[in-house]
Amino acid sequence: MKNLNFFVFIFFALFCTSAMAQNLPAYLPANGLMAWYPFNGNANDESGNGNDGNNFGATPTNDRSGTPNSAMSFNGSGNYISVPYSSTIGVQQEVSVSLWVYFNGGGCGPRILQCPPWGQCGGYTIATSSASNSSRTLYTDFNNCVAVINNPTSPPISGLSWQHIAWTASGLTGVTTLYINGSLASEIQTTGFFNSVDYQNRPLTIGNIDPNSCDWFGGYLDDISIYNRVLTQQEVAAIYSVTPINNNGGNTSSNSVPPGIPYQAVVRNANGSVAANAAVTTKFTLHQNTTDGTVEYQETHALTTNAQGLVSAVIGQGTAVQNTFAAINWANTTKFLQVEVDLGNGYVDLGTQQLMSVPFALYAANGPAGPQGPVGPQGPAGADGAAGAAGATGATGPQGPIGLTGPAGNNGKNSLVKSTTEPAGSNCTTGGIKLEYGLDVNGNGVLDSTEINVSQTNYVCNTSNMISAYDTLAVGDYYEGGIIVYFLQPGDPGYVASIPHGLIAAQEDIGTFVWGCSGTVIPSNSELLGSGLQNTLSIVANCTEVTAASACNDLVLNGKSDWFLPSKIELEKMFSMSYSVGGFNSSYYYWSSSQVPGPSNQWLPYFVYIKCLNCPYGWEDRTVNNMVRPMRYF
Repeated sequence: MKNLNFFVFIFFALFCTSAMAQNLPAYLPANGLMAWYPFNGNANDESGNGNDGNNFGATPTNDRSGTPNSAMSFNGSGNYISVPYSSTIGVQQEVSVSLWVYFNGGGCGPRILQCPPWGQCGGYTIATSSASNSSRTLYTDFNNCVAVINNPTSPPISGLSWQHIAWTASGLTGVTTLYINGSLASEIQTTGFFNSVDYQNRPLTIGNIDPNSCDWFGGYLDDISIYNRVLTQQEVAAIYSVTPINNNGGNTSSNSVPPGIPYQAVVRNANGSVAANAAVTTKFTLHQNTTDGTVEYQETHALTTNAQGLVSAVIGQGTAVQNTFAAINWANTTKFLQVEVDLGNGYVDLGTQQLMSVPFALYAANGPAGPQGPVGPQGPAGADGAAGAAGATGATGPQGPIGLTGPAGNNGKNSLVKSTTEPAGSNCTTGGIKLEYGLDVNGNGVLDSTEINVSQTNYVCNTSNMISAYDTLAVGDYYEGGIIVYFLQPGDPGYVASIPHGLIAAQEDIGTFVWGCSGTVIPSNSELLGSGLQNTLSIVANCTEVTAASACNDLVLNGKSDWFLPSKIELEKMFSMSYSVGGFNSSYYYWSSSQVPGPSNQWLPYFVYIKCLNCPYGWEDRTVNNMVRPMRYF
């Protein structure tokens, strides 16, 4: 088991079309239902999907009909419900939300519901503009992977009374609609596009957005339902008026409760402490008849433990490696489940266990068919299916010849200044290429030998593989001390066609610092790509105090000492890859090394709010402490 012990508690249950169906009220559509919170004294999901919430201070109260313990009350200053991440309520290409709300307070811009945290591709938010009880502007937004689509109501709605809100959004058509008390309040049409990245471990929050913000919700919430499709206006009206619509109170259908075997495990380190917030890859393999029998099905899950070391998955909803879950014949042969876990050092086998009686409830789905029902009306055309899997990679072509040495880079850039044959020796056992980099300090376009920075010398051993040493790099890779966030493109300063160059971001922040030297003119300062290093050197040369730039300039990290404070455009490149880089603090602004003219000849530095995906850059006084994330060139 290497250096980790796993103490695993596994819970199995099955959801199928007949054995585990959940009863729904007659007015609630069953098709596409991902979660339903009637708040019957708790925060449980009663749709059958198991998306139960963790309650942080909200208390049961009377619902709109006066029934006790049938709604939830939020105090407006710290109460919220958090629903752990799951694929059923995570990032969606289409989503609908229905809920009842009673406003009676809250913070500066109360958020009713949000999944995941604001600004993510496929994420959504329902909130209000203020905490006024007399009149509020309700707004929603949906990130359709092109822009955040805002959808305000007109006119505003009133507090101190129960209101029904239903909202739908489609990343496929670009349409969002908002209904108030069963009537259409607004509709927005924008470009339809969706290519979502499912950001795992991002919870659904009800009643709050961020413990560090003022966006607390004050009031009552009830009967929240979430769908993975667009509700029709007829369905919204039925929910509002409590009109039977799903066969007068049917069950959740096979569309809303897919078959699967829920699995949970607590992971602990060898010293007995939980492996909190750790990336875990889990492999489930179903064998026939014996523990090492024929593999009938296999899938993997990329998971992340929570703060308590808990991971959750649904067997049958992972990435299929061999065969399909739907094709398993539960009535044929004895089944054995093998579980393997990988924390980055290879899979560790946790053992194989026979599945007993409960999983075989899935056989009920294959039982004798009932009598044929009448043919119903033709439904609307479904959405386009997902793109098929990529074809097999073709054979590798022959190695091409080594390209010519590229020209020197532009002034202010790390530039390839020398490419010489490296003899066999300590650097390259069999010989190779020595690449030396330098900075054109003189600005004359000619890189002198005195300008070569020997700390930026690379050796590419075995000259026949010089090109292949670089052509496997990709944005998001760890390389030369950090994460690659951008490759220079044709037209960018320093671009060389034969050898890739670009930007590398440090994996961690180095703390908060002032920009520094208020009132001092800092020359040679630019916003452009490729100017961050020269900006940093100029700030350090003209400013004696400890600053964000000097902290980067003095940094030695992962064997590299050429870190700098990124320019405005370079910071934008890093922020565009924030989820590949990771580790950003959503409570802080981040300094760049660029400036804009300010009052009284005072130049003010740019910053970016890393949490806000679509926020414009701002500028701030140099004496303010903001967070710093270094960058380097390669």
